[in-house]
Amino acid sequence: MQIESIEEQHWEQILQIQRDAYIDIAPESLEVLQSKVIASPETCFVALEQGKVAGYLLAHPWDEETLPPLFLKLDCKPKGRVLYIHDLAVAKGHGGRGIGRFMAYEILAQAKRHSYAQVNLVAVNNASKFWSKLEFKLRFGAYDLSSYGEGAVVMGFEVESSINGSNSIDFKLLKYR
Repeated sequence: MQIESIEEQHWEQILQIQRDAYIDIAPESLEVLQSKVIASPETCFVALEQGKVAGYLLAHPWDEETLPPLFLKLDCKPKGRVLYIHDLAVAKGHGGRGIGRFMAYEILAQAKRHSYAQVNLVAVNNASKFWSKLEFKLRFGAYDLSSYGEGAVVMGFEVESSINGSNSIDFKLLKYR
């Protein structure tokens, strides 16, 4: 498996993975997904196996006080000390092989490399169990989660505390490009 930047030929597979992964949430348009890559190409990528997209991750800078709404195109390059994981999804038939964990470690390593203070996300489809194993913690606040589906929760990872050693993820062992 290898991590690669998202290229034009990957979009059809990404859209299919999105349709398969999100049953309770309508899929976002190609234009909306591409806006995340345009805003932050260095934090959006695919995991490839034998030349096919086995998973993808879209992330971009954001502020820590709000959540980016679903279904809206990013019209500018967002700024902030928080990296927001917009989406991580693994292709049907590829689950349980560590692809999601591999992509999550890659984005955490990038967050550290680019000096983000924290990484935030909205966990949907019971994904909070997955993110908890990676030491993401529930975030509480006045967040509007109405577009994210029932059971959605905000979670975050403190990158700065991982630098100081209070998180157990060992960034020295992470392999990335």
